[in-house]
Amino acid sequence: MKKATILLAMLSVSVLAGCANTNKTASVKSDQGFRCEKQSSLGTTIPSKLCSTKKQRDEAREASKEALRQSQSGILTEQVTGRN
Repeated sequence: MKKATILLAMLSVSVLAGCANTNKTASVKSDQGFRCEKQSSLGTTIPSKLCSTKKQRDEAREASKEALRQSQSGILTEQVTGRN
């Protein structure tokens, strides 16, 4: 009985400590614009979790825009010069 009481007390302390730590982590994550989304991949029905900060999402958006500009610029050059 004494061991069960000690075990229960230790479990309660660890649970409470974990909850206290989560609040600090959540506030840091919200300051950085941290967000998680579920995304489906081609060929699977199981979505995967993708987490990123606002800065990472902005950088990815800019990289995508630049890649699109470069690919469109190549297509226009081929059409003007008549190369395939």
